[in-house]
Amino acid sequence: MSLKTLFLLIIAFLMPVLASAAAVSTPYSTSTIVYPASQPGTAGTRYPVPTLNSSDSTTWGWRCTVTGGIGLTFGGNSPFSKDGCLHTRILQGGQWVQIDSSLRAANPLQPYHTRAYTLRTRLKDALSYGRHIFFQGRTASQESAFLADSVNPELTAVSSGLTQLVTDMQAVTGLASYYSGQIAWAAPRFTAAAGSIVSLGTSVDSTELANLRNIQIALEIATEALDAEPGSRVLSMIAYDSTNQLFVIFGGDHLDFQRNDLWVFNPAIPRWEQRHAVNGPCPRADHFLTTADSGRIKLTGGYGGATYTYNHIGPDIWYYDVANNTWIKPASATAYPTDMRTYRGGNLAPEFQMSGTKPNAAANETFLAGIPSNTWVNMNPPVRGPGHRDWGSLAYDAANDMIYTYSGGHVAYNGTDVL
Repeated sequence: MSLKTLFLLIIAFLMPVLASAAAVSTPYSTSTIVYPASQPGTAGTRYPVPTLNSSDSTTWGWRCTVTGGIGLTFGGNSPFSKDGCLHTRILQGGQWVQIDSSLRAANPLQPYHTRAYTLRTRLKDALSYGRHIFFQGRTASQESAFLADSVNPELTAVSSGLTQLVTDMQAVTGLASYYSGQIAWAAPRFTAAAGSIVSLGTSVDSTELANLRNIQIALEIATEALDAEPGSRVLSMIAYDSTNQLFVIFGGDHLDFQRNDLWVFNPAIPRWEQRHAVNGPCPRADHFLTTADSGRIKLTGGYGGATYTYNHIGPDIWYYDVANNTWIKPASATAYPTDMRTYRGGNLAPEFQMSGTKPNAAANETFLAGIPSNTWVNMNPPVRGPGHRDWGSLAYDAANDMIYTYSGGHVAYNGTDVL
């Protein structure tokens, strides 16, 4: 290989690295931009869909390397991960090493996190059964029997399980201040969730299901506080504060909601710690999080909101004081409670699908019996989803051994044909 060829190869290798460093230039660290964030635009305007890099084995993940050989990777999705999420990796001896298992082994709150997550899953399943019987449109006696057998006992068990969890956590002594602080933060939220879970009685309605979903969300947020690493997310840039020698991560997208929580990672221990500021920026993802000056992190841009589309948050600049755990907001900005979520709403929310008249199976069967063959008939559903049909539907006709697929626009097209 000639020197000229070698020189060109070196330049070709360094160009994307140099471009990434220039895009988020900081005096202490470099966040590798695998998927470049868009420059901040006017709040509320359309945000371009984040870029994908098909040559990379991860989707929308970030890593931050620091002069001296330390680094952190967190966030993103991967087809090679058991749960689809990219967990904590640190740079050791020039190699990226995954350490989430050892972090959890060293976390004294991990058994309580496991219990809380199990209760959260039972609540989620009970809510799913409640939605199921709502859409079945059965008779009053059938619905009452189903609730008594499959839903109400689970709700009672989850409520009592949360109460016992709080009792057991508060009885633990000798914990480091961070862990006792996390218990103090999470315990009242578990208690509130336990007190809010009530039986659905003999008939379920959409308001009760909406309340259960809000309880589930609150329970999930409290549960994450007991884990050894932040909850899963994508498009969340990592910054490094050299003054306090901590990595910082804020917000990100869970793909059904955006976050505004904040965690710091201490590579010397190593350990993640969640921070609970009084207030802070709104939930967002694909934002710029960079080192500003001694002990402060700068945040700007990103997308968020509860709509179907990606929308710019805006160019406002926030600063996070790492040592004092405080956000410094621009005069024109609105401060939000921290550790909250912004879910995609409108016709994407489960509650939207239950906002119409409750289904009646018997009346619907009578209607279906009168439909002529091979003819489109408008069913006039009580609510309608997006008109552009982002997702196609499949149905199996057992009588004729046929599978029918209707339209679909995501990776296909919008149409009205039946295949």
